[in-house]
Amino acid sequence: MEEHKPQPIPEESLKLGYEVRDVNLRNLVWLVGGLIGVVIIVFAIIGLLYSFLNYNQTARSAPPPPLLEEAQGLPPGPLLQRNPGQDMQGMANEQDGILNNYGWVDKEAGVVRIPIERAIELTLERGLPAQPQEEK
Repeated sequence: MEEHKPQPIPEESLKLGYEVRDVNLRNLVWLVGGLIGVVIIVFAIIGLLYSFLNYNQTARSAPPPPLLEEAQGLPPGPLLQRNPGQDMQGMANEQDGILNNYGWVDKEAGVVRIPIERAIELTLERGLPAQPQEEK
């Protein structure tokens, strides 16, 4: 096996205290130029591939179904609320009216709605239906 023999240090480098040999500029320029060339080639390949895939996707895509086209139309009129606070208060009042007043749920079937306070009172008076306990 060969032994590694270090190169002798030039006298000038020993006098100055640092290495005086220059970097091989020719090799450095070739390296940087090669890297730039590779990057340009990769970008070109990616651009061509993207264009090819985008063209194929556009060519293969079918037109949307007719129902979807209708659904994608603009909604009639603006969907904004003019006064959201007032709208919210109106909805809360409507819900309170349903919870706190008598009314028909289904008049033909004879189903009525009673105020929630009255429902609580009736539940306390009558109790909840108990399920029979199974013996183990």
